[in-house]
Amino acid sequence: MSAPAGNSFVGAWRLLSSEFRYADGTATRTYDSGLLVYTADGYMSAQLMRRERPAFASTDRLGGTPDQIVAAYQGYRAYAGTYHVDAAAQTVTHHAEWNMLPNEVGADQIRAFEFDGDRLILRTPPLLLGGRPATGVLVWARARPHASR
Repeated sequence: MSAPAGNSFVGAWRLLSSEFRYADGTATRTYDSGLLVYTADGYMSAQLMRRERPAFASTDRLGGTPDQIVAAYQGYRAYAGTYHVDAAAQTVTHHAEWNMLPNEVGADQIRAFEFDGDRLILRTPPLLLGGRPATGVLVWARARPHASR
């Protein structure tokens, strides 16, 4: 699968903000850090996290308490696969071949998009969060390489 020529998505993007808006006007910020990568040959990967997740009490990767495991899981979102841009509809579809949510493996995740300079704004369709539908608005900035260390 190839991305279209002149594809503005290609590259790495850092999360600037993530807000999920409910129909009643309230909103929640779920993630405060993330990396989104689109490759020229049509692959993508998304990693989002909440920085303030509690550390596990143990150095054993499987040694967290039930509460620590829940907080780690709820504070992180990851999936990867291929993508397709529909410029006419202004949507990008992420086909999640790998997903931390088992019921979303193989699912298409359609996002409305817009570019604002070096920013990419993605909007989700309504998703269930805690039993309530919410629309996500995620703002990404084109990532710049760090200086040599």
